[in-house]
Amino acid sequence: MNNQQGSRQRLYLISFIFIVLVAGLCFVWQFRLFQGYKQIWQQEEQRYQAASKRLAVAKSLGERQQQLAREAAVLSQLLPAETAEEQLLLGLQKGLDMAGMKFVQLNFAPKIALDDLWEIPLEVVFLGRFEQVITFLQYLKSFDRALRIDELQITQSGEKGTGYFCLKASVFSLLE
Repeated sequence: MNNQQGSRQRLYLISFIFIVLVAGLCFVWQFRLFQGYKQIWQQEEQRYQAASKRLAVAKSLGERQQQLAREAAVLSQLLPAETAEEQLLLGLQKGLDMAGMKFVQLNFAPKIALDDLWEIPLEVVFLGRFEQVITFLQYLKSFDRALRIDELQITQSGEKGTGYFCLKASVFSLLE
């Protein structure tokens, strides 16, 4: 009996060692499988992060493109392709009328070619009161053309607070 019991114990011991070895091998296999999946997960996470950054940049570029398109529309109005001197005259006349001033004269000097623009010097003479000039200058601040004021000369007329004003300025247009 002792012999049979010893055989059984050896069989149990061998079975136990076999089960531990199989379980150990399964554990090692599962651990390596887990590490492989973990590495794949990290790679996918990095790809996701990179794609998210590219998407954010693309969105930013799309927004910037829309902003630049709006700015280009404004610039195309401020810097028209043609000089449109008659439109300029009408715009100045409108501003003088709004300020309650009298338009006297408009003189254009020869165009000056800049890098990619025409500079069109002009001289506008008008009659009015000093406070009306302020209103006219505020109108010019929001004028629909790019306009640079170079000089404003004042000559007082006989009436109190009234005078002739000579505005020397330049407007701009794109080279044709």
